[in-house]
Amino acid sequence: MDRSSVIFLVKQERTQKTDYTWTTVEKKREIFCDVRSITQTEWFEAGRNGIDHPAYIFIMNRNEYEDEQVVEYNGQRYGVFRIYMGKNESLELHCEAKGGLWLNAEEWEQPEEESDGEV
Repeated sequence: MDRSSVIFLVKQERTQKTDYTWTTVEKKREIFCDVRSITQTEWFEAGRNGIDHPAYIFIMNRNEYEDEQVVEYNGQRYGVFRIYMGKNESLELHCEAKGGLWLNAEEWEQPEEESDGEV
């Protein structure tokens, strides 16, 4: 594996500022990896398990991964749906293309208001 492709691992953390205000902070790290396409078998299996758009497998050194769930590659964002520990200290991130990976306060679930039982 040549590990000559560049990806960004994105860690998203949300914090509650007030009762109804949330903020999302992103931290990006540049990683060199090998990029492979999802195999046909994995594509069909992913579809059976509710994963609509499996896209890539990113292979990197195991010690570089810090539980990020978003990968940015060629200007597009992908969500991690499976992690596989490979041989020789490698790690495979199996990723899917999906929307909603640019999170902002409006996209987060807001706390429910308490009800007094009246409808």
